[in-house]
Amino acid sequence: MTRRPTRRLGCQAARRFVRKTVRRAVLAVVAVALAGTLGGCWTDGFAAPAASEVPPTAAETPAAALTVPASTAEAMADNLVPASGAAGTAAAVDINLDAIAAASLPGVEVAGTAVTITSPGHYRLTGAWAGQVVVAAKKADVELTLDGVAIDSDGSGALVIAAADLVTVHLAAGSVNKLSDVGTASTAGDAADSASATPSADSAADTSDDGVPEGALFSRADLVIDGQGRLEVESAAGDGIVSKDGLVISSGDIAVRSGDDAVRGKDYLVIAGGTLTAVAGGDALKSTNGSDPKAGYVLVSGGVLDLTAASDGIDAETDALVAGGQLSITAGDDGVHAELGALVIDGGQIRIAESYEGLEGPVVHLAGGDIDVTASDDGVNAAGGADAAASGGTDGFNPAAPGAAPPGFGAGGWPQQDSSAAPAGFNPGQAGSAPSFDPGVAPSFDPAGRGGRQPGGWPSGAAAGEAGGFPMDGSSGFPAGGPGGGFGGEPVGNQVLLISGGVIRVDAGGDGLDSNGTLTISGGALTVFGPSPEARGGGDQAIDCGSGWTVTGGVLLGTESDSAFDGSPSENSTQPWLSVALSGAAAGMELAVRPEAETTAIVTAVLPKGATRLIVSSPDLISGQAYAVVDTAGVVIGSGTAQG
Repeated sequence: MTRRPTRRLGCQAARRFVRKTVRRAVLAVVAVALAGTLGGCWTDGFAAPAASEVPPTAAETPAAALTVPASTAEAMADNLVPASGAAGTAAAVDINLDAIAAASLPGVEVAGTAVTITSPGHYRLTGAWAGQVVVAAKKADVELTLDGVAIDSDGSGALVIAAADLVTVHLAAGSVNKLSDVGTASTAGDAADSASATPSADSAADTSDDGVPEGALFSRADLVIDGQGRLEVESAAGDGIVSKDGLVISSGDIAVRSGDDAVRGKDYLVIAGGTLTAVAGGDALKSTNGSDPKAGYVLVSGGVLDLTAASDGIDAETDALVAGGQLSITAGDDGVHAELGALVIDGGQIRIAESYEGLEGPVVHLAGGDIDVTASDDGVNAAGGADAAASGGTDGFNPAAPGAAPPGFGAGGWPQQDSSAAPAGFNPGQAGSAPSFDPGVAPSFDPAGRGGRQPGGWPSGAAAGEAGGFPMDGSSGFPAGGPGGGFGGEPVGNQVLLISGGVIRVDAGGDGLDSNGTLTISGGALTVFGPSPEARGGGDQAIDCGSGWTVTGGVLLGTESDSAFDGSPSENSTQPWLSVALSGAAAGMELAVRPEAETTAIVTAVLPKGATRLIVSSPDLISGQAYAVVDTAGVVIGSGTAQG
């Protein structure tokens, strides 16, 4: 990734305002991630030093590798190139595509079916064109205002940024703009209602550099999209919107249908506002740079997003960060996936209606927001970098199948969700307050015996051949097995799952929460439903961690399908917890947990499926006190004594 100074296009105050807005969102996420240490509860080799002990060069050490790498935060602040503000920062050259062949315009060349912009400046495009509009202005800044255009390239990129420094695409207020490379007269809006996109696996086009455009809107420069108009993008076999550098969407009403990935940035992909509906045969949102630890991230800090993907809803090569916005995701594979870095959610509303695994990454930190995850396998999984599913994926997925495609391409409206509503079935009762965290405390990492660094700031494993550079056995100083939560001798790695805040509901066909390394709950309000006895046999749990999981705060209610397998927290837990075998707990039943001698419930939940065991932790539990679990009619279906 090449560093470059930001060029001034005029309207600089607005540009700086947007830059600061996005930067604040980035730094807020990173601050929470760095603050979200386990407070001294890391496995052997991890500690939480005081802020004064964290050197300024921590970005170049593994110290930040357990959360969002500081180097990534640095890159976010340095490299984001947000929109320049309202269009019209310079006098626009009007390009009427309906009559372009007869016109002589400064900085514009026409040859066959290609209209090429060769000079920096501001250009306003209107009309229809069967061919390509190309920007070839090396090391220059170009603004394009789309004001009612329809460009169909017949198979090789409709709007192509072949050479530039920064290109800003403004969507004129009230306009509808259509970019297509399918070679037909259909529009992205029409296609979303009727056509059937063919799912495909990630292709070599993701990393190719042979000069062929890889998307209907394709850029080799930093690309920013903003405005108050609508943009419809359709690519039958390839990607929808692609930048081989950085990509920021700060506003606009955007609909993308693609045979492969819908919206892809290489160095970064940032969604800061607007509305985005995507139906993808591959991933909906994606970043691809895994060779630079300061790049390859996806950040969502605002906007309303409706994502339907045959593969992942969000797939970040390094870090996947959500700081705001409303996200609705239906995915054939993972809902949100971080390949080499951290998956951090610290705000917004996230609804994963369908997925193989809901949230997955080597490090997962849920620090805030309203999160609802449905998964056929694990709901939240801290696991090493392989982005492959044992089932699910693209097989049998048809984004155009009835009920699968989201509204918003044609006359349908955008999804509107109530961000103030808690997930269905959870009532924290008198849970008290979640613990606070010191944002000046960052985790440190003891690299002794653990090898060097992998791309993305991750330590490599001690032995050759370890998948993703993570230890695959207990030989590198990590404990194998432990009390509660996991099988003795199970391999333990340096993956981390930390939940410190947010309102979270998980409905999983496998484990609700799963970590191959450490797992700590220190805040938040969680309901975690593991598999039902009918759908899945024993072994999967509400919470599963090979080293034993720890609860130090928050409110948790989890259900399991095997009453003989007690997935209780480890002895390191400092907050009381309760594990109860249930009798007759069926789908649709409302459960309440209360002291045996009282009628006031501590927590309640409506079960989406049957359960045979209940795990509860709350600051309102009293260690040594007896508690009863009652059903909708008030009948006791389980009892136990709080521990911890």
